[in-house]
Amino acid sequence: MPRADAPPETLRDPAEVEAFVQTILPGLSLDFEGVSHVAAGVVRGGAYSIFRVAHPRAPRSRWDRFLLDVSRLRADAIVISGAILRDEPRLVYRTEPGWAEAFSRMRKAMGRRERPLLFVLTRRGVDETHPVFDAHVEGVIVRDASGLDEVIERARARGARSISIESGPALASTLYTEGSPLDELLFHRFDVALPEDALVGRFADEASVRALLGAPRSSVLVDDGGVRSVVERYAR
Repeated sequence: MPRADAPPETLRDPAEVEAFVQTILPGLSLDFEGVSHVAAGVVRGGAYSIFRVAHPRAPRSRWDRFLLDVSRLRADAIVISGAILRDEPRLVYRTEPGWAEAFSRMRKAMGRRERPLLFVLTRRGVDETHPVFDAHVEGVIVRDASGLDEVIERARARGARSISIESGPALASTLYTEGSPLDELLFHRFDVALPEDALVGRFADEASVRALLGAPRSSVLVDDGGVRSVVERYAR
């Protein structure tokens, strides 16, 4: 399996971004069109589960931030659930400073929106003063959608070609069914033992992932200060 050390402190220009991304996600298209799910978690008994970022036992790795930033770099629209905002009251969508300028230039070169649309799917409502609704995204609160499929269609109706799903497991699990619009999974897998209360829940099992997307197109072992994990990419 290919390996990579800690993510770089800086990426200076789009060419450097492209070259580095290909070492971590070989074959990934930055000029992507479709629906991508990005998640970090563990695989236990064949189940793909997401862990609670704020849990004291949750693993920490800068690779997690890098993978999210790459997914957002490509995205015209990002979809999350209101539960995420309630669980993470200080969540913001700002690119890591060391590569923010290069990523911004790359978005412009690809013709992406200056600010991605951020769709928040919720039935309970959200705090509209939450810091996630800052100048870096254009927030869209959705209270009346039947599910992810409808939100994806609304995003496309507003011109979104590339849609990044960053929701919790309950919502994301609806992507791993027959007829799903999902085109890709970017999964940051940690092989660590975690207590049950550190896990939010499962979003898929190995059989459903393989049935929809096949075997991983790439798997790269990454390290950040001794914390080892695997960055996997699945795609149709």
